[in-house]
Amino acid sequence: MALGEEQAGTNYTVLARRYRPSRFEDCVGQQHVAQALRNAIQTGRVAHAYLFCGSRGVGKTSMARIFAKALNCIDGPTTNPCGVCESCLAIAAGSDLDVIEIDGASNRGIEEIRELRQGVAYRPSRSRYKIYIIDEVHMLTKEAFNALLKTLEEPPAHVKFIFATTEAQKIPITILSRCQRYDFAGIGLDQIAQRLAEIVQAEGMTAEPEAVELIARRARGSMRDSQSLLDQVLAFAGGELTAQKVHQLLGTAGEERVLALAEAILTQDAPHCLRLVDSAVAEGVQLGEWVEQTLDYFRDLMVLNVDPQAGILSMPSRLRDQLVRQATHLTAERILEMMDILASCRSRLRATSFGRTLLEMTLVRLCRLDQFLSLADAISSPPEGMVDQTPSLPSPQWTAQQTPASFSVSDALAQQAKKNGSDYVTPPSPAAEPRPSSFNKSTLATNGASSTPAISIPDTLSPPPSSPSADVIPFTQETCKKVWAKALASLEDPILEATFSQGEPAFERPLTLVLKFSASAGPSKKRCEDKIDVVRTLLQSITGQPVSVRCDQLDASAEAAKPTTRSQLQLRDEAGKDPIVLKAEELLGAKIFGEITLIQSAPAVVSTIVEPIEDDTDKS
Repeated sequence: MALGEEQAGTNYTVLARRYRPSRFEDCVGQQHVAQALRNAIQTGRVAHAYLFCGSRGVGKTSMARIFAKALNCIDGPTTNPCGVCESCLAIAAGSDLDVIEIDGASNRGIEEIRELRQGVAYRPSRSRYKIYIIDEVHMLTKEAFNALLKTLEEPPAHVKFIFATTEAQKIPITILSRCQRYDFAGIGLDQIAQRLAEIVQAEGMTAEPEAVELIARRARGSMRDSQSLLDQVLAFAGGELTAQKVHQLLGTAGEERVLALAEAILTQDAPHCLRLVDSAVAEGVQLGEWVEQTLDYFRDLMVLNVDPQAGILSMPSRLRDQLVRQATHLTAERILEMMDILASCRSRLRATSFGRTLLEMTLVRLCRLDQFLSLADAISSPPEGMVDQTPSLPSPQWTAQQTPASFSVSDALAQQAKKNGSDYVTPPSPAAEPRPSSFNKSTLATNGASSTPAISIPDTLSPPPSSPSADVIPFTQETCKKVWAKALASLEDPILEATFSQGEPAFERPLTLVLKFSASAGPSKKRCEDKIDVVRTLLQSITGQPVSVRCDQLDASAEAAKPTTRSQLQLRDEAGKDPIVLKAEELLGAKIFGEITLIQSAPAVVSTIVEPIEDDTDKS
């Protein structure tokens, strides 16, 4: 490469920067914002903080720079900045000392906001205002937003803030309430195409209108995206830009390919759909883009089905007659169902490595949509007679006429075992499977032409009577303790039985047995949890139902507050074993007179009233 060529490549500026708007009227599609800002300048009602919201590439930062030039122009504040003064040129180049552009994604911490607050106190070096433009302001942290609140609400008179964001919902309401908010709309297809045509002409090149329209449609409302795509395509196309070159570079499908696929889907021609996929893969078409274009096609069908006079179509206008003809033969519900399947396929293609298979599955499903029944439809309205018309046929019973008399499977296996030097044990004959009561003998008669061997079917088919076992105890709240007692009695390990018996059984819906252990029975609860499967198996054999088992432990405070329900006889027996009572009987010759149960916050305390035995001789 020659030195001149190297310098030319190094100094090249992309189209998105070279054709950036420099005046309010140059901002395509944002006339409402431009008019509001011009009126604010003319009436002297310029606020101290502005928030520009909108999707990417719609002109938020460009509008902020134009507004900054209008405020700091040597002729300003003015609605028409000169663009040639030192301030206007520095702002356009992004090097002005008094217009500070900050990237909110990389300067999002509280330290950066503290530096901003310190800089706010100083007056501008040469301009009328010191203007802070913070792009992607929603990326600031919560602490940074809080540190900015006071400065944003009452900044010095020489300071203006302009925030730009693509996600306004992430900005705190305390920030939103201190700013004037302007929402930037997506730019229309015709406006983008017209601007791209002007750029192509300014670059001294030619382009087909369809090629420009393809690029504009691909940008989806973003002027910067469309200019970046145009820059890429112009470098590939050379002197003339055609639709074929656009499809070839971007990997999109041509209109004919989209039409062919849509026609095959609507005519339910699945083999042709698969051939189209094979051809597209061989030619390097991006499957995701192809599906997205097809989805746009069906979107136009939906729009024309609802409103045949609608002009908001994404496909070229030359296809309108064909779209109208197809839309009249479809219902809106059918089109929406197809769009839903295509949208699901497009979403799944982004995260899969077998895109071709996924697309082929989707196309076959679309072609055979009438043969698919959704789960909701099957539940709400099952096909009439679905159960009776598809019976489970009994196992064939071969008659003596169909089986040779000399044939015996057992004999053959026994002979084979004898050759191998082993013994053959005749297996028990399997029990006959019960036939469904809904089976209709006449159903099989309609299939008499089939090659299925004749099946001997008895005249009467009735299921065997099923009666529950007498030993089964249903597990309910009333039978909970009875079932638990039977389960404990069935345990073969006495130590395990004693451990499980420490838990108090309780019934809990649905089909759950809760064992409540005291606060001091933690080790026992742990051992029971280790052997919980043993108890669960026993409960299922007793109740005939899968019963869940859970071990809970009571708190010490709750256990202490539980009232005592022991009888007077039990209290007297416990008191007679108390060491203090025994000592009183020994020293004083006392006897138990009565018991008083004291309920306190601590465990229950039994106070025993004793009375000394008086000697008759002492009474005298």
